[in-house]
Amino acid sequence: MGSITTVPLVIIAWTRAAAAARVQGMISKGTVMIEPIVATIDEAACSGCRICNNLCPFNAIEYDEENEVSRVITALCKGCGTCVAACPAGVIGGAHFSNEQIFAEIEGVLWDAAGNGTSKGDSVSETEPASA
Repeated sequence: MGSITTVPLVIIAWTRAAAAARVQGMISKGTVMIEPIVATIDEAACSGCRICNNLCPFNAIEYDEENEVSRVITALCKGCGTCVAACPAGVIGGAHFSNEQIFAEIEGVLWDAAGNGTSKGDSVSETEPASA
């Protein structure tokens, strides 16, 4: 009786304690290096499915029971992108890595692979068309 509802609360408390211990360990070193690329969650659009919470290898995502949304703990996030790829609602973004930016990079690589770009050492004159 009551143990079924107690287990999730114990897990939540343990997860938060583990995250707090990690942060405390970093702070005790005197200098904390934080990744410039971290995930962000659009809380207004978050469905609260908790998929990201279970997949984060750094335990950097917590679930806000009151608002029923997930939230990134930026001090713990390493910017790996696992949560970004896994979010079924597409509301998690990685700083400096929007879908448009990733697609642009892929298009650039494909452009070069198809021989449309110039090789190292080749130069294309702005006034003279490149020979085919």
